[in-house]
Amino acid sequence: MNSKKFNPKQFERSLQMSAEDPDADLFASSVRVSMPNMGERERYIPAFPLRFLQQVISVGDALPLLLVALAMMRMKGEREIALGPALWSMIGNPGPRVRSRLLKQIAGLPESVCTLESRAGRPHLLRTGPDWPVKMMNRRQG
Repeated sequence: MNSKKFNPKQFERSLQMSAEDPDADLFASSVRVSMPNMGERERYIPAFPLRFLQQVISVGDALPLLLVALAMMRMKGEREIALGPALWSMIGNPGPRVRSRLLKQIAGLPESVCTLESRAGRPHLLRTGPDWPVKMMNRRQG
């Protein structure tokens, strides 16, 4: 087996290309266009009816949980969702005391917005009420 040492000069393409390239000055006159950074986009905030926001503003700390539940229900096209581990992880996995406080705040909302059903041995079930925002397409159909 031939074992040769690595020769970096064999891989220096810039030296070889400048000697062989007939259009070496082509890149010197080219215009460089900056590409926008995709990480700096504006965040999308979905539209909510003002009536819904006025009713839910009283929940305080539970607002992120409600907004995540709303987004999940909109994506799945459902009218109820289980407040299970996946949903809790989306808002930072709060501790048991904080979870119980958030659930009490949600339970204090009017039934026209949503209802919270506790189930033994299973995650709480959040059901939407008539004032819960739905997609515009669904609103026109139904």
